[in-house]
Amino acid sequence: MCSFIFSNKLINIESNILSKRRGPDYTNFKKIGVYYFLHNLLNISKKFSIQPLSDPEENIFLLYNGEIYNANDYANDGESIIPLYTEFGYKMPNKLDGEFALCLLDIKKNILLLSTDIFATKPLWLAIEDSSIGVASYQSSLERLGFNSAKKVPANTKLIVDLSNLQLKNKSNIFNFNVEQYKDNFSDWNIAFENSIRKRTYNCDKKIFIGLSSGYDSGC
Repeated sequence: MCSFIFSNKLINIESNILSKRRGPDYTNFKKIGVYYFLHNLLNISKKFSIQPLSDPEENIFLLYNGEIYNANDYANDGESIIPLYTEFGYKMPNKLDGEFALCLLDIKKNILLLSTDIFATKPLWLAIEDSSIGVASYQSSLERLGFNSAKKVPANTKLIVDLSNLQLKNKSNIFNFNVEQYKDNFSDWNIAFENSIRKRTYNCDKKIFIGLSSGYDSGC
């Protein structure tokens, strides 16, 4: 699990290095315009990209935590997100199959796009106070920056923030569920479960385990 921070407040790297326990493999700090980016990486695949990911020509920058399962044409799953955004715009999160929390800055449009996955498997926190904005994987990271009113972004949620006035332009669900579904045999369920494990582990070069208790079994 990686961790990241985005803000127009100067990020104190030393005071926020505690979040590195969730991303011990690489830390990158970058200033783009008036915004600061801090990303701590936990690498579980053979290839990784240093964040923020970017499309310099379009002035688009991305901080991302998680895994995209339908990024079949990309060596690194995170690299699929910005191309999907340039093609589909605000509908980009609707095209993702995965577990993710993302923070995308579009400088040309002067907006910030935030999104969680269906169950908010990866945490995402937002704080807007006066003329300051902060987004982070952890509430504690925003508190270290001096924010006092950070709110967790709900599951299955897409937010668009207008950076010219720090107002929320849009809040919507990503997916709508059809609960009128029925299973009449175990084999059908078992195939779906096997497929869910397969897509989560195909690109992993670490050993796989099944954890018992502590919520892992309930998560399964």
